[in-house]
Amino acid sequence: MGEVPNEVALSPTLDYAYSANVRSNSISRIDMSTFEVVDEILAGKGVHGVTVSHVGKQIWTTNNESNNVTVIDCNTFTILDTIDTGSYPNHISFSKDGKQEFVTHRQPNDLSVIDTKKRRVEKSLPLGKEPHEMTLKGLVEHDIERQARVDHTSNPNKEHIDGVDIEVKLLSPYVKEDAVKILDETNLDLFDYYALQINLTTHSGDLTALPWTGMISLTNGSGKKIAVLEWLVLNNDSHHPIFLAIFEKMMDQTPLLTSADERFI
Repeated sequence: MGEVPNEVALSPTLDYAYSANVRSNSISRIDMSTFEVVDEILAGKGVHGVTVSHVGKQIWTTNNESNNVTVIDCNTFTILDTIDTGSYPNHISFSKDGKQEFVTHRQPNDLSVIDTKKRRVEKSLPLGKEPHEMTLKGLVEHDIERQARVDHTSNPNKEHIDGVDIEVKLLSPYVKEDAVKILDETNLDLFDYYALQINLTTHSGDLTALPWTGMISLTNGSGKKIAVLEWLVLNNDSHHPIFLAIFEKMMDQTPLLTSADERFI
């Protein structure tokens, strides 16, 4: 690695990891199938935070000594742009739609909002003293309530569903608790499928009566929709159901672990 690796970001397909190296002012690219550093590029001074766009085309870094953000092309691993921000930028994150980038600044005590298409700071939001890490949990809009109204005619009980909260967790074959949960419900090879646990909550109506399998899908990088392959009920409570949705893995990637002895089976 470079000197003083600080933060790591994964590509959406999990084929590469990118490390922000503070003292060597660089980003290291790690091949996740071999766990070897395959490339390194100089960014700004004091590279501290790093994030990868949701479509996997760009890497953005915060450089807390040069007070700017570096934009790197994932395919060519070259610098596309440098954006001046506030003093001592710490961490950086994309919005879910990729249209905005958020940067925390330790010295002006604020958060910059960057337009990723125009590549310029659109506004700054004052925060508390020395903001550091951040989370974008809650920014993702799940329009399940609207969909429930649209599909109201498909509800055999003709019930109105009001105020639905949805929480989705991608279960990992590398986490023992998740792996055991999948294996308890299926006989599938954990590495050949995506397994999503979906927790739903409402205060009125019967959520189990809605046709969720037809309402939920994944979209791959090419925009192709992937339908649910297998739908399992983990909890059949009408107001708090929990489902397990299995999707076929639609990408040509080798799993990080190939030895059966290393899997949680």
